[in-house]
Amino acid sequence: MNERMFMYQGMMNTYKSIVEKNHQSYLRNWPLLSSSISVQVGGYAGTDIFIFKHVGRINQIFHEKGIGDDINKSVVNVDKITNENKQEVRYLIEQYLDLDDKDGVLFLSVDIPFQEEYYLLMKKHEKVMGIKPNKIFLSHKSANKDFVRNVNTSLKSIGYSTWFDEESMNAGANLNRAIMKGFAESCSVVFFITPEFKDEKYIGNEIDHAVDEKLNRPEEFEIITIVVGDCPVPKILSKYVWKNVSTEIEALTEIVKALPIKVREIY
Repeated sequence: MNERMFMYQGMMNTYKSIVEKNHQSYLRNWPLLSSSISVQVGGYAGTDIFIFKHVGRINQIFHEKGIGDDINKSVVNVDKITNENKQEVRYLIEQYLDLDDKDGVLFLSVDIPFQEEYYLLMKKHEKVMGIKPNKIFLSHKSANKDFVRNVNTSLKSIGYSTWFDEESMNAGANLNRAIMKGFAESCSVVFFITPEFKDEKYIGNEIDHAVDEKLNRPEEFEIITIVVGDCPVPKILSKYVWKNVSTEIEALTEIVKALPIKVREIY
């Protein structure tokens, strides 16, 4: 095995460790990890492009060929591949090369976190494997932490998985990336609105992400607003599910009723 093959094997080993951590029981049949792989390598404007094709045979053997000049501006429609446009560019490359859902396109550059590339590949392959996001993203203001913490504890006690910042955010993590990752793993977001809520700016990014997820997964993602006390529902959230509550038990009940999944679907 030459140096490049060792590199490809190392990349797939890293991917395998991430998949194994999240979906160990599915590992045997996971795309790219259970087949021979065709590897195409190229670059564009300072970004290395790795294309892994799921060939279908059992043993993981790598077959390499170059992309050459196939990937050019007429294909990607940008001057440079960045962390902001990479998903759109990835889609264009997949369409241009007629790639399957089991295949993968990874970008490597100083501007693109490579670990995140593995994570995005896993999210793509989760769809192939029929795995649906099942977390509940809890969005709140710091002043409401105790109330939301208790709801979080109750949700987990009856079998639900949650994204709650003080448990799900690692120290030093990039806030926006962590939020995007949280939404991708979730089947719903719950916004807690209380008298401390003065305007929509503090959760503006989270609302934007929530609306995008709802557009992309209309049947699989729900936006839920829990209004605690005497305060109005923010206009931007008023067209989605919202309920007035006065206690944590009422909040828990309304959240569970509005979820697109039930607790038995998680197991």
